Amino acid sequence: MTRRARRAAHAPRLALFILLASLRLGRSRDVGEATEEGTPSDVADVPDGDFKVVGYLPEYRVGAVDWNATCAGVTHVVFFSVEPTSDGALGALDRFPDAETLRRARDACDAYGTKLMVSVGGAGRSKHFAAATASDATRRKLARAIAAFCDAHSLQGVDINWEYPKDETQWLSLFKLARATRRAFERNADSTKTEKKIFLAFHPDGVSERFLQNPMAQKHVDLMHCMAYDNARDAEGHSTLAYAERVVANALETYTLEPKRVSLGIPFYGRGVKTRSVADAKAFSDIFVDMYTSRAFALDDIAALDVFDSYAFNSLATVRAKTALAINRGLGGVTVWELGQDARGATSLLGAVGSEAWPGGRARVAAKTAAREEL
Repeated sequence: MTRRARRAAHAPRLALFILLASLRLGRSRDVGEATEEGTPSDVADVPDGDFKVVGYLPEYRVGAVDWNATCAGVTHVVFFSVEPTSDGALGALDRFPDAETLRRARDACDAYGTKLMVSVGGAGRSKHFAAATASDATRRKLARAIAAFCDAHSLQGVDINWEYPKDETQWLSLFKLARATRRAFERNADSTKTEKKIFLAFHPDGVSERFLQNPMAQKHVDLMHCMAYDNARDAEGHSTLAYAERVVANALETYTLEPKRVSLGIPFYGRGVKTRSVADAKAFSDIFVDMYTSRAFALDDIAALDVFDSYAFNSLATVRAKTALAINRGLGGVTVWELGQDARGATSLLGAVGSEAWPGGRARVAAKTAAREEL
């Protein structure tokens, strides 16, 4: 074999090695710190507008985050999650990032105007919401605790992630908690000089939407995250584009929720179909590595593939289509579960969201400030 032929033979292996090395930086909760030098190549001076790109970040993903690349791709990072206690305090505070991590996150956020928030509750972390919100006293205590926590860590708001209120009484307690939290935020606004937001999450089952018509929800909740995934009834996959179209139409047309208060959920993971159980979940970054190393598809084909190895997930093409759906229906944004499951570079699902949300690229606030100082 000639030297030129040997180089040609090794080139695909080298390309694969480089690709896998970059992807695996963000795959596991056990990996070390990724580089913080990563920035998107399509940054331009384009305003964000009102469309929000919200990303959840669980505590077990924080150690591997490339903060510059992440904050360039979202308007809000939601740290997931602390929990309410039964007496109206906040617990599981050890899940929240330490001061040094927060500093690095905030430095990156400041460059793009990205906001940091905290989630309270979540799946498997909501068992004390009912007790904590059952009385005026504990509900107000919890609201004050949320406001104080946000002030102490310079956060821009809270995601109230009660999964799930089981009846009308509990839904009303949730809305009263949102109202009490809004009032606590407003009482502290003079000292913090920051307007804080209140988000919540709901499962699009037709029951949640009916309760969300309550005027208190419309008044005190800024964004309602429609978790349009984990739909075990669909044989085609847990989070298809058709399913997203149905739940958005249902929320806006059947239940007349205000579009700007609704955010469409997009999963960065797949679930089992066909020969796999729907309970079998896998991060998109891992699925992409499997697809690429299988050599069964060209990269262009992979970008539009929504099922592989009996996992159904959202391809780059589907993520772009869902983001376009949210924009065209006038929604308040899209919400991602979760940022640590994404691939990197040209295969990033967050990049696919950004290509629709900010076609000309997203502005760096720091660049604008520097330009003003030079004038």
